[in-house]
Amino acid sequence: MDLPAPLARGKYVSVRLETAEGSIGQALVRAFSFFPITSYSNPDTRLEFSFDPQPFHVKCQPAASKKVIDLKSLPAQSAWYLFSCPNCTDEDQCKPWGTSAVEIIKRAQETYRLDPSRPNHTHVCEAYKERAYFIYGEVCDIMFINPYEVVFHDRDPSRNGYFAGLGKLACEPRPLMTIQEAFARGQGAPFISPEQVRLGVYYQVVEGVKGISYYSKNQYTKYPALEQEIGRINRELQAIKAYLKIGEPFAGLAVASRPEVLAKSIVAGDRGLVVILINTGYRTAIRDEKRETTFSPQENFTVEVAVPGWLEIKQAVEIGPETRPVQLQKKKGKIIIPVDRIELTKILLLTAGGT
Repeated sequence: MDLPAPLARGKYVSVRLETAEGSIGQALVRAFSFFPITSYSNPDTRLEFSFDPQPFHVKCQPAASKKVIDLKSLPAQSAWYLFSCPNCTDEDQCKPWGTSAVEIIKRAQETYRLDPSRPNHTHVCEAYKERAYFIYGEVCDIMFINPYEVVFHDRDPSRNGYFAGLGKLACEPRPLMTIQEAFARGQGAPFISPEQVRLGVYYQVVEGVKGISYYSKNQYTKYPALEQEIGRINRELQAIKAYLKIGEPFAGLAVASRPEVLAKSIVAGDRGLVVILINTGYRTAIRDEKRETTFSPQENFTVEVAVPGWLEIKQAVEIGPETRPVQLQKKKGKIIIPVDRIELTKILLLTAGGT
């Protein structure tokens, strides 16, 4: 789509999709470009763990508080956090589902009047989430969700990816951002493992989420292995966030020759695509109040990528502790990439130009 000039941040834009058969869809969205890598509740902006240098969530103060907000002091890359857990609020107050939308819309109007360039978001928690996403998914500019399938329900991290896909369906074309669990549920409860956090993040990223926040209750700072793994994950995400911001998942483009390896692709317009590999050969058991995840590395396989016709891939690199070029072979509109070894996840960035 060619624009005469870049859209001003925060501007409302009506987008309509036209085909030969006529208009098939229209939505009102706001212009902004974010992929926050941050924490939820207590801001974590430590650069040594590759968090964004400023917090993303700006708490909305209802007008009744009379609190004066210095807009110039707010981080540039941030959004108004209008309301927490409207689904639980409706349930706790024995009100019909959707009642909290009245207050959310009121706060959205208030913040837009004061600060028209900054988007807003709400946070839909994990209670009754299958229903709640579709009730509150279109109330704000951004929807945050926290599936918490591992810590709350002792399920596989892939379930967080399933609910990220469901949430995206509920709120699109508005962006979905997710809150990754990084804590133990209570005293004596097992901690989520570093490997489960890694898997949980990437199972959600491949669904097309536009940002990751970690919820920890400040606990991961007391679990060095988890804290270090979050830093490694963040460094990887920072390296590809420019592509994730504009990218959309495309099913079926990437296939690994080993069935144990899940291959997912995110196409970033005409800039390239991100291929994320997930090794599904893992198991988790609880020992000493912690979840421990073991896995079998996968070795010596290939990944085949069907490249969309408008893309001409010129370079491929592997994103990790060090970014390194990878060998690729072009064959009948497809790219074949050999992979020598994968632990749990691997990121391949295929670009139409230099990285």
